[in-house]
Amino acid sequence: LEEAREAAFVTAGVTVEEEVIINQETLDEGVFDPLLAQRLLALGVPVQLTDGTLQMLSAEYVVCRAGDELKPEQAKLLQLMGRKLGEFSVELNAVWTRGEGLKELA
Repeated sequence: LEEAREAAFVTAGVTVEEEVIINQETLDEGVFDPLLAQRLLALGVPVQLTDGTLQMLSAEYVVCRAGDELKPEQAKLLQLMGRKLGEFSVELNAVWTRGEGLKELA
């Protein structure tokens, strides 16, 4: 199970290790569906929908900076972007067998 690691979405309260920025290039890459315009506005991203295309109202929007403890809005934005900044892993501390019962692992 040492190899059982998977990238995961982070949740509120987690401290992130990298900066994530949304700019017009991000929007042009199609990261967000234009139908999410109202949702993005509610999460604090300065965008508008123009002729079916998302447009930034400022040069960039900082979702998070390295060392930030995420707020719920930031965590949701990262999820909407598909950015998995966390890691899910399993650490096996003990096993149980019918014959031996509980056996703690070193």
